[in-house]
Amino acid sequence: MDNTQSKSSGFFVLLGRMAKNKWLAIVQVALVVLCTCVLWHSEAYFVPYMLVSVAALVCLCFNLKNERRLPRFESTMTYVFSLLFALMITLANYDLWDNGAMGVLKFVLLFCGIFVSFANILSFIASRQRSSNLAPSTMSNKKVFLFTFLLIVVVNGAILFLCKYPGFLTMDSVLQVKQTLDGVYTNSHPFYHTMLLKLFLSIGLALFGNMNAAVATYMVFQICFMAMSFAFAVMTMNEIGAPKWSVILLVAFFALMPYHMAYSFTLWKDVMFGGLVLLYTVFLYRMLKEVGNGKWNLLGLVLSGMGFCLFRSNGFFAFVGVTILLLLLFRRQHKQLVLVMMAIVVVSFVMKRPVLRMLDVAQPDLAESLSIPIQQVARDVVENRDFTEEQYHLLDQLADVERVPETYLWYISDPMKDLMRERNYQQAFSEHKADYIKLYFTRLAKHPWTYVKAWVDQTKGYWNSGYPYWIWCLYTDGADIGIYSTVRSGWMNKAVNSYLSHFSKYEVLKPFSSIGFFVWCILLCLYASIIKKDKVSALMTIPVLMIILSLLVATPVFSEFRYAYSVFCTMPVIAVMTFVGYKRN
Repeated sequence: MDNTQSKSSGFFVLLGRMAKNKWLAIVQVALVVLCTCVLWHSEAYFVPYMLVSVAALVCLCFNLKNERRLPRFESTMTYVFSLLFALMITLANYDLWDNGAMGVLKFVLLFCGIFVSFANILSFIASRQRSSNLAPSTMSNKKVFLFTFLLIVVVNGAILFLCKYPGFLTMDSVLQVKQTLDGVYTNSHPFYHTMLLKLFLSIGLALFGNMNAAVATYMVFQICFMAMSFAFAVMTMNEIGAPKWSVILLVAFFALMPYHMAYSFTLWKDVMFGGLVLLYTVFLYRMLKEVGNGKWNLLGLVLSGMGFCLFRSNGFFAFVGVTILLLLLFRRQHKQLVLVMMAIVVVSFVMKRPVLRMLDVAQPDLAESLSIPIQQVARDVVENRDFTEEQYHLLDQLADVERVPETYLWYISDPMKDLMRERNYQQAFSEHKADYIKLYFTRLAKHPWTYVKAWVDQTKGYWNSGYPYWIWCLYTDGADIGIYSTVRSGWMNKAVNSYLSHFSKYEVLKPFSSIGFFVWCILLCLYASIIKKDKVSALMTIPVLMIILSLLVATPVFSEFRYAYSVFCTMPVIAVMTFVGYKRN
């Protein structure tokens, strides 16, 4: 045994000696079980917690038989990630331990139980990352692509034309359609996505002469684009040597998950953005692993990267983060790729700012980017009454402070932003910006727990086990501009609605639509990649994790599924990239 392996941290040395000390195993089992009992009372989905607990107990049994000690690096990473999971889940469930005489005991049980659970799961993963004996698929890449593409197009196209024609549109969707009609644009809906929408609406109007058919024309394009994105990702996984069963599971996931069905004919920017993030992730992987034709991969990377930056406001910042990390990790091996990424950042910035300014496209107002601090200060006003007269006067220039307690909702910032828009808050903020920044940090220092709770409540849907909140809309707005729903097959409409409802009705299916649970899985992929010292696989987790990070600093809603749709487009593919890797022929 080398010197590195002999330097394991104390906690994980004990994990390796479980077979010789049954009492330590009993303590771990007790912590996992008691922690699960406490989480039974959580307002979040319980099934993901139960899955973690069951997996932890199973991994503990395997770890008992495994006398291999984790080297220092693996031990440290296991400790860090276990600590991260314990902190996330314990903090998200602060209402279980933040009051009452048993609060401290519940906190200890939660934190230690979660830490032990993930320590066993991660130790199990670490001990089995050295080699893989999975048999690669022998299916034709072209046949895999065509089958996946046609399956998704036929299924979703049939649903669209037989029972959901011309597709789903919310109020926001209709406002975006109206922009294409009156020519007055704002970047609240990304301008370049609106231009794409206008292109297909124009084609539809020219061909069919009515708005309903024009909207359906765009929906057909979106169905085909998403089908192509999913099919290309599945084909790439087949191409790198993923086992046949994993390729089949990927096809089933993309074809049968209800949100992929419903979103394929829903007019939201988030749908195209999810497909673009998936394409960018796959093209980046192909470039770094030298899979397929390098020139076509580069072209695909540029196009998907531009869409990544332009089709959502937070996409640009996430892309910048990925570019910085790529520069740090691969500046020597892939200089050309780094330069291309930097060029995408520069061109996208010019298109988002100077170009839109020249076109007189209005940017979103200030409140849209300040959802988190707005919610924190509002929570402070609701819970604490120790503002000075000067502080109160400053806040009253932004919004009617007396109405804050009746307006504030812990899970969404829109009511508070609407209250601010009743006054000229942007002018007040620009005139006293330094005073408002000072006020924020002064109150944060005085009531840190209030501000932490407000942040947790505003973001926990993106990093905890999942919450009951709407995922899709099953209706069509826009009657005033000639958009109306048409059902041609009643029995199919009833069957589709029933199928979609199952994923919110039955507890066992809720993990499939849990944002936080999928984010946990991506974090497990990041851990496994770090353990294997596979920089490429580790980098594949970063685009979507950067998107989640951007939501944690600016989300207006605590668990908006469509904001995190890219997670559900990419996670299964990232898992295959991580745990299978590229098998060269």
